[in-house]
Amino acid sequence: MMAPWPIAFCAPFCDEPMGDPGSKISRVLEALDIYLPGASSLLELGCGTGAVLAGLTDLNLLVGLDRSREMLSRAREKIASAHFVEGDMTEFAFHEQFDVIICVCDTLNHLPTFDAWLATFLRVADHLATDGLFLLDVDTIGLGVELIRIKQALATDFDLLEESDPDGRRPTDESARAYYVYRRCPR
Repeated sequence: MMAPWPIAFCAPFCDEPMGDPGSKISRVLEALDIYLPGASSLLELGCGTGAVLAGLTDLNLLVGLDRSREMLSRAREKIASAHFVEGDMTEFAFHEQFDVIICVCDTLNHLPTFDAWLATFLRVADHLATDGLFLLDVDTIGLGVELIRIKQALATDFDLLEESDPDGRRPTDESARAYYVYRRCPR
C-alpha cells in the first residue's frame, strides 16, 4: 500500500482535479429516489475532502471514512453535521449498519490488489442494512480486472440493480468508466 504522505500532500488540491462533484451527487440522489427513498443513513468510503457528502446533507446520518487525516480535516470544514473516521476501507468496523454505502470518485481504483477490493466488499456487506444500497464507480482504463470478476465478487451478497457507462450503455471492459447500483441481499 502507498505511504500516506502523498495523500496528505495533495489534500489542499484534491477537489480541483476531481472536478465538479455535482454529477456524482446527482447519481446518488437519483438512485436513492428510485430504489430507497426512505434512506436516512449513508457511509462514504474514501470520502476525501467531503465534496460528495456535502451534497447529501438531507440524510439524517452521514459518515465519511478516509485514510488521510488531512483530507478528513478539510471534510470537517465543509460538513459540520457529518461524522468522519480515519480508517482503511478494507478493514473498517462500525457498530451500526447503513442504508446506503457509496464508493465513488474511482476510490476502489486506489486499492493495490483485487484481494483488497474483495475485503472492501465484505466490509460493505457487513455494514449495509438488508435491502440497503451499495453504489460504486470504477475507472476501467488500466484497471487490470475484468468487470465480470467485480460483478461475480459482488453477486454473493448483492443484487445488481443498475449498471452503466458514461454513455448510459451497459459497461464493458472497453468502457472508460463503469457505474453500479447494488442492493444488499437478505442473509
